[in-house]
Amino acid sequence: MVAPISATVITQKPADERFAISDQVAFDTVQLPASKPSSQLPAKRHLNKIGENSLKLWVLHNLQTEFDFGTAFLFWPVWLGSGALTYFALSEEPRWRVILLACGFAAGLVFLARNVIVLRVLMTAWLLGNLGFALAKLETARFSTVMMGSEVTTRITGKLIHAEEITKNRTRLIIEIISTERPKLKFAPERIRVSARGDFADVDAGSSVSGLVKLFALPGPVQPHGYDFAFESYFDGIGAAGFFLGEPHFVPSADRATVAENIDIMRTNLTAHIRSTVPGETGAVVAALVTGVRGAVVEADNEALRRSGLAHVMSISGLHLALAAGVLIAAIRLCFAFFQTTANFWPVKKMAASAGILMAILYCLLSGSEVATVRSTIMIVVMLGAVLVDRPAITMRNLAIAALILIAVWPHEIAGPGFQMSFAATAGLIAIYRWWAKRAVVEKDHQANIIRRVYHSAKAAVVGTVLSSTVAGLATLSFGAFHFERLAPWGTLSNLLALPAISIVVMPSAVAAMVAMPFGLDGYVWPIMAFGVEFMLFLAHTIAGFGGPDATGQVPVMALLFSTMALVVFCLLQTSLKWFGLAPLLMAAILMATRDTPAMFIDESAKLVGIVTGDGNLAVSATRSGEFAANNWQRSAKAKSILKPVGVSEIAEDIELSSSFTCSKTLCAVQLPDGLRVAHIKAPESLETACKIADLVVQGYAGPPVKCGSGAKIITSGMLARGGTAALYAETGTTKGKPAKTTGRTQPLTSIKTATTWHRIEWTYPTLERPWQTQRIYSRPARDLAPKPRPAKRVFSGTGLQGRV
Repeated sequence: MVAPISATVITQKPADERFAISDQVAFDTVQLPASKPSSQLPAKRHLNKIGENSLKLWVLHNLQTEFDFGTAFLFWPVWLGSGALTYFALSEEPRWRVILLACGFAAGLVFLARNVIVLRVLMTAWLLGNLGFALAKLETARFSTVMMGSEVTTRITGKLIHAEEITKNRTRLIIEIISTERPKLKFAPERIRVSARGDFADVDAGSSVSGLVKLFALPGPVQPHGYDFAFESYFDGIGAAGFFLGEPHFVPSADRATVAENIDIMRTNLTAHIRSTVPGETGAVVAALVTGVRGAVVEADNEALRRSGLAHVMSISGLHLALAAGVLIAAIRLCFAFFQTTANFWPVKKMAASAGILMAILYCLLSGSEVATVRSTIMIVVMLGAVLVDRPAITMRNLAIAALILIAVWPHEIAGPGFQMSFAATAGLIAIYRWWAKRAVVEKDHQANIIRRVYHSAKAAVVGTVLSSTVAGLATLSFGAFHFERLAPWGTLSNLLALPAISIVVMPSAVAAMVAMPFGLDGYVWPIMAFGVEFMLFLAHTIAGFGGPDATGQVPVMALLFSTMALVVFCLLQTSLKWFGLAPLLMAAILMATRDTPAMFIDESAKLVGIVTGDGNLAVSATRSGEFAANNWQRSAKAKSILKPVGVSEIAEDIELSSSFTCSKTLCAVQLPDGLRVAHIKAPESLETACKIADLVVQGYAGPPVKCGSGAKIITSGMLARGGTAALYAETGTTKGKPAKTTGRTQPLTSIKTATTWHRIEWTYPTLERPWQTQRIYSRPARDLAPKPRPAKRVFSGTGLQGRV
């Protein structure tokens, strides 16, 4: 005999919801055997059936509770973002007709499944994924940035968008191109990022600028799955980078400045004012915290902040906006507290929240309105806007709304570390706050003496800071390791010591200085902020000196996906179903433990090769070029140090290769720990020798593809120019990989097999069909052409004149 189960679920009010749930949940589809006397115990198979049904009942019960909590909505940005990430991860550009057809088909399925909850949720997830895919495609088409594919020197005339000091006597300029000449570019980029010698940071935005510039195509990642400069620049509207040959000429604009130009002028003037009040390196950090101009911050301070785990302080984001808005909100509510009648009858909380929203928007505008700052501003506005409509401010629902807005407007940002780490940290903190709020509340003893009360307050502050730093660090751990391949082992300690100074001294001083500036009294406040900044820098340099392992090595993409899945499950679910997140977390740990380490790297310029030695070092084939790439390779391989090549006058055919590069003027040779012999040729005359001593030859100069009669494999400069940086992985077995599809001439190598070894080659760009990649096929190396010969100088004797022919 069977009986239907009817359960009444009474749940406690969660921390981020304003209502309790009391719902009659009937599971008509699940039936369990009715109770029997002890003398009529069921057989073993019936007991197994009871266990299966009990597990099913438990899952359904928790799912129903999650639906009642509104958890399904929290997954909307997850599905929307997954669709956007899928679009950007594709190697080929999808067609609009396929995308629209998929969206329409998914919408139809949602309508048909409207009465079946499980199917409706699944179809809604699929529909949101298709919408995210379509939004990413729409953003890509909306920008349509013209990307320069080859090096060129031309004279430009343009409008200055922004100027920022990057080092002493050097300025970075963002210029909107109006015209080019000598030569006139047929497909000129709309905006360029160039540097110039001299201090031009005080030049007003909107000014006309002209001069001779040398422009380059934007580089790709220094290794597969690395940070793509071309991808970010495409969505910033910047199509080329370079530098001025000589001094640029500026002419103030006669037209009325736009709103954006006026804001940039205010930002520039504020930066100059702060640095004149607080000179030196400290002044550069103070200005960076207020206006977001970080170019003048010295590299030693930047590196100390990164190693100590305080680099997030330099990026104006949620911490700064929350502190700035929070200080203002607290000050307004404190002032109203002195007027009891007004505080009782006026909506003081909403007035303070409105002021906090205005402060966040003003801070965003003055700090340059970078995407990270805009993202945090939207989060602050959504959360404080919830206060205006009598809803809780800090909830996972508000975070989901902010994420939906950002993904809908800037889908590409979800692929960047800023978006991922910001939302991961915030979601982790909200989840731990929700758990903390459910704990039993101990009534405060107001009769206790002042010492005990101060002690308990200090203990709560320390525990809160440690807990927040630990949770935020764990939530962002996988993203930081994937994007930067480094961690801050002392991050919790540095944040515990520095955040009180930032919260109590630095940010309140910044707000007070801005309020006092119209009255000319800010000069008394900036030194207070500078004192807090100096303390923060002192801590950063001291803690960075502790050392400790900070390199994580290369993180597999699948490990990042599984760890993200675990984070989503842990943070968004409120019932015991959250423990299912242990499964993807375990998978991520297994993938990290069994990951492959690259055995060799080849830079896309073909000028640098690096191999991982048997004793854990990175040997490179050059010392004067590729320092940035070599440092990244060292972190990716977790190498202890970088070994410079050993110089010789000539490399003979009978040379005995070692684990570090032996280099002559035109040829470098090395042997990998597994026996693969590699030669890096820098001139055509070394080809014959390289083919005799090596299994793999890297053509380190642009020109026609070369071939080896000995059977040695060759990676040409054209392959690297089209496919980007290559990484070799030592493999077991004898199966060769399929040739990757590419746009260009020579198909790139995908594997190298010798008598004793087999290596898989991974390219940064397997194809060149995405809009931020197609420009690579137009460079001279990508077309297997040698560089244009430089014109020779001719001196006209006796005339004092010289020219070029």
